[in-house]
Amino acid sequence: MTPTEIAEHPLLSTNWYHKLELLPGLVTNGPGFDNLVVTRAMLNGIDVAGQNCLDIGAMDGLVAYLLERRGAGRSVAYDRNSRPLNPISNGDRFRFAREALGSNVEFLWDMPLKHVWAASAEIGLRTYDVVVFAGVLYHMFDPLAGLAVARNLVRDGGLIVVETGATLDASASMHANVGGRFYPADDYWLPSVRTLEYWMRFLHLEPIDATFLHHRVVDGLPVIRVAVTCRAVESFRATPDDDWMRRQNLGAFVPDFQECLNWDEVKSDKPPVPYQHSGRHIARHPGSDVLDLFSTLTSSPAMLAAEHPELMQLLLADR
Repeated sequence: MTPTEIAEHPLLSTNWYHKLELLPGLVTNGPGFDNLVVTRAMLNGIDVAGQNCLDIGAMDGLVAYLLERRGAGRSVAYDRNSRPLNPISNGDRFRFAREALGSNVEFLWDMPLKHVWAASAEIGLRTYDVVVFAGVLYHMFDPLAGLAVARNLVRDGGLIVVETGATLDASASMHANVGGRFYPADDYWLPSVRTLEYWMRFLHLEPIDATFLHHRVVDGLPVIRVAVTCRAVESFRATPDDDWMRRQNLGAFVPDFQECLNWDEVKSDKPPVPYQHSGRHIARHPGSDVLDLFSTLTSSPAMLAAEHPELMQLLLADR
């Protein structure tokens, strides 16, 4: 594709999700969403060189292109591409940007998330070393099942960055988006950060780092965008007093999530993916080495999106 063909392409006048520089000075018209600030802050700690990476909810592909530029062994973008009211799809924009950038990012499109494992197997992958699960969870009708499916895509020892809308409160709550009170689009649930952390640990994801942005206060609840880096581990991460989570040792929960994940499929003898901690303060649950997400976030300042405009776009020179 020539520079003229790129510059005059009709897709440039459609509504993009991301701000992507396709030619020097030619940037797509995406709004530059601020959740990218916390997602990329967590990605900065991951050495993706040579790692197989998956971007869930890729939209126009910004994160997948970034992972490719950082040396990912394979960078795979997935999006369900379901926008029936829009005659131009996310997939159309992704494929155009991929060609314009001369990218080799692979893509899995037009399928529900639960089919990605099988689709990955067809391209010689099953689980991934690094998974980015950003801007998706709060859109899911069943977010716990969605998190379980995402867990099934990262191998033990791998890393997953989970970014989502959430509430910064210590209650064990999943807040319903009744009347669109939190977000006006197809968004169903906002977990409290306590709930989000608990379900991560329940699904054998150990939180190791986190950061957040303040968004607004709704019905007395601080609404934030939070990004958490988790290590996929072989067992649940229960606090000393949590006998309920330990019921997994009895096989008590297996029938409830066996359609979403298979622990045998995520086993791996590969070494852990390297991670360089951000340096933000980490709080632990009393009497344990388990990260306390609510206390970690409330003991550190929020990031300010206005201070990081470079993280809300992908320029040709970005790595």
